[in-house]
Parts: sequence; structure tokens; C-alpha cells
Amino acid sequence: VIGKLKAERVYELFSGRLLATTPDVLKQLNTDKIFSDFYYLLNYTNETTVLRLFGRLDFAAMRQINFDDLFDVTLDKTTVIDMSNLDFVDSTGLVFFIKLKKYLENSNQQIYLSNLNDVTRQIFRITKLDQVFEISSDVKKVLKKTGSY
Repeated sequence: VIGKLKAERVYELFSGRLLATTPDVLKQLNTDKIFSDFYYLLNYTNETTVLRLFGRLDFAAMRQINFDDLFDVTLDKTTVIDMSNLDFVDSTGLVFFIKLKKYLENSNQQIYLSNLNDVTRQIFRITKLDQVFEISSDVKKVLKKTGSY
């Protein structure tokens, strides 16, 4: 794409505004406060739903989440929650993970957490939720383990 833009002599118009990944685009858009303080992005593979969390998962965010819609989009697949772009989660936000885990396990689906930052990892340790969830350092490791990569 960059080569084509340079060939057509319009690259300079987009210089500094080209981003490589969807999370990079979403972060850039969020600097203009287009999104709320918490949002998520779904990606699907053959066997897995990857739920990428962004922003702050707190009481205000929990009031906005429609869990019925969220349950519907897991599509009866293993779910991996990528928390690499989750800046903060409070005790109210932890309910998000518990509700999702309970629903998925009742539907005989697996759930994995990945890419917890230091702050989020500490909250999971303090609340002992790190013993309830299977946590991985990387989404790709989970996808390999589940045969989706």
C-alpha cells in the first residue's frame, strides 16, 4: 500500500497517519475521544473468538455492557480475552470476567486470559482470580494450544 501511495505521489498526505494494526488504529482514534473509556473488538478464527479489551473496565463501563449481546458473539467457540490494551480494571470490572467465565463454562466452552499488564495481573493475584482462570502471556500461545493458529 505504501509503495502505491508513493507511486501516486500522495504518500506525503498520509505520512504519520499510517498505522499497521487494528489496535493501533483504535488507539489513535481514541486519542480524539471517539470511543468511550471502555470498548472491545472481536476477531474470529476457525475455532476461537478473540475478545480484545481496550481502556478502563470499571463501574461506569459495566453499566454499559450488554452481556446478552456479548454472549451471542462468542459463537460457541473457545474464547481468548486479550487484555494487552486494557489499562485498568477495578473490583466491579472483575465481575465482567466472572460472568463471562460462568456463561462459557455452562455452555461447555473454554476461556483463556492473555497479555495482562502488571496492574491487572496484580488485581487478579490479590483477588485470587489468577487461580480461577487459565492465564497466558500471549494470545498466539493460546491459539497454538487450542489448535486455532
